[in-house]
Amino acid sequence: MKRLLFISLAVIMVVVLGACATKEKKVEFKAPNTFTTLKDNSIRYIMRGHINSTAFYEVVNYAVEHNIPKVIIEIWSPGGSAHEALRIVGIIDEYRDKIIFETRSYSTAWSGGFLVLISGDTGLRFVAKNTSLMWHHVIRVKTKDDKEAKPDESTKLYDEIFNKYIVLRSSISMIVLLKKIEKEYW
Repeated sequence: MKRLLFISLAVIMVVVLGACATKEKKVEFKAPNTFTTLKDNSIRYIMRGHINSTAFYEVVNYAVEHNIPKVIIEIWSPGGSAHEALRIVGIIDEYRDKIIFETRSYSTAWSGGFLVLISGDTGLRFVAKNTSLMWHHVIRVKTKDDKEAKPDESTKLYDEIFNKYIVLRSSISMIVLLKKIEKEYW
């Protein structure tokens, strides 16, 4: 009787302990911001409105901390500050060896949003057929009443930095890019 009870107890312990050992821990996803979701082990971040490097860094940092291999950036943006664009591009370049960056636009990727779009990994940049893309000279407007923004040394420097980046991340030459910018100058 004791032997039967011992064997039964041993079998129950093996089954329970085995089930506990194989039970997978489910990690709850806590979105770093309201425009972020997790699906199929990828973070999807909607970059809506003016680009925001702080919100973007939160997403990338979360992906690194939780070993999420891919960040999908959906761009729906009129652009924003040149400083924000530089920081986002820098963050992508810094983490490119740890994270796959896929960029998409279904509507608008203008100015700084366009720079983010081309920052995606080669072969993982998607644009819907009716998407509006726009690149231009960097301009600095001091007040709302400034009708003509005149380029100064810093805006010329940004133009040079961003234009070189576009050439680096695309198949367009600098000559062709500059001709297109001048042709469409607003």
